[in-house]
Amino acid sequence: MTIRSDHSYKVSQLNKSLCWGGKFNVQYVASVNGGASDDVKKGVNKAIALCENNMVDRIDITIERSTDDESLNYGSFIFSLFLVPLLESSGYQIKVVKNKFISKGTIVLSRNISPWYIFLIPNYFFGTSHEDLIFEEVLNHILEVEEQEKLYAIEKNRPTVSSEKKFRNVFRECSFDLYECAMNEAIKHRLKIAIQIEKKDNKIISDLAELRERLNTKEKNFAHGCFCRTNPDPNLFSKCPVESDFDSICEDNYNCNQLKPGDNSCGITFWNQLIKLEKKLKDGKFNDYYLKEKIKEQLAIMHLKIIIN
Repeated sequence: MTIRSDHSYKVSQLNKSLCWGGKFNVQYVASVNGGASDDVKKGVNKAIALCENNMVDRIDITIERSTDDESLNYGSFIFSLFLVPLLESSGYQIKVVKNKFISKGTIVLSRNISPWYIFLIPNYFFGTSHEDLIFEEVLNHILEVEEQEKLYAIEKNRPTVSSEKKFRNVFRECSFDLYECAMNEAIKHRLKIAIQIEKKDNKIISDLAELRERLNTKEKNFAHGCFCRTNPDPNLFSKCPVESDFDSICEDNYNCNQLKPGDNSCGITFWNQLIKLEKKLKDGKFNDYYLKEKIKEQLAIMHLKIIIN
């Protein structure tokens, strides 16, 4: 795995993730190159700790040290006096198993070295924390296994856990990121099924209530220009000219609703116009980051309203 500049952001986003959890069984398999490092073990423990360990399911995690590590020797150390830096790497095979569901992959942990650094500081290795890299990799595999289980249960109509526990995470995931929830087809599919179960069981789930509250707040506070807001104020129109294509289609929608109150055709027309405008932005017809974000936000609100309400 290469170290990327956006790694800290990815780790922060993963920290918001939730998994069902269960009874974790972690096995570290050594090779001729030795066992797992302390950073690797800390990364695995960090991933497990993020899960909600109140389920009875057994989750097996295997971390196997690779036999083809690349390490430094005395000759390469001397040679690097002229060609710096050198690279030392260690590889691991990671496998997460839960019942019939499996997710696995390979991760290479590397760090650079320059002998010149021994004259300046004792620790001449430098790079990114391996703990965070392992945390990211292991948690992604845990989430992948549980995603497989969710989709299997949906397809076979045989939930492997109770309805309340099975779908609680999708409500929380959407609360963390409304935009991703509205635009990701897999998450939307899970959300629709979860809503159906909630209505069928006639139960109020606190996570769903929180998601609805977040969406209502986002809708209430949404504003762009004069017309793109929940309750446009006609008194402002004379002092607030239409300044964008988005504001223009909002104006059309407002006028339509005034002429035909309660007519669904107004909302459908507005939706189609908004989709066309978003495509226009994606195609690079004009470049306005703020406008792109506002259109994306409005579409997310509209998508989720259809599902949740």
